[in-house]
Amino acid sequence: MSRQRIVLLVGVFVTSSVCFLGCAGGGGDSGAVRWSFFEQLGPRKARLASEVDYCVGEPKPYIARVERRHSDNQVFLTLILDEQPLEPEECRGMILAVYKNVIFQQDLAQLELYDASTDPPERKWPG
Repeated sequence: MSRQRIVLLVGVFVTSSVCFLGCAGGGGDSGAVRWSFFEQLGPRKARLASEVDYCVGEPKPYIARVERRHSDNQVFLTLILDEQPLEPEECRGMILAVYKNVIFQQDLAQLELYDASTDPPERKWPG
């Protein structure tokens, strides 16, 4: 096999490995995940939802914390997953919905909620 082919094969292997490791788990290195507004639970309470990769048999992922940034009536939220173990080589993965109830200081009717895990942040409420 020629040297050029070996370099090409190694490059393809490294690129696919980086993509697999970077794309698996749903949130990347920071643990931030995209979310959507699931339901309003009260005037100041909402349930937010996200879909994450899950490997059957592993501990189920959960949203460990919510980072908030305020600007007037705009609230920028980032949902952070707990630390995820690396996926085993043979994984029968699936998508799992995870939820987080969030309480706000103001009524939701007065707020605009944004998903800060995207660039630019994406407005989620009101829809």
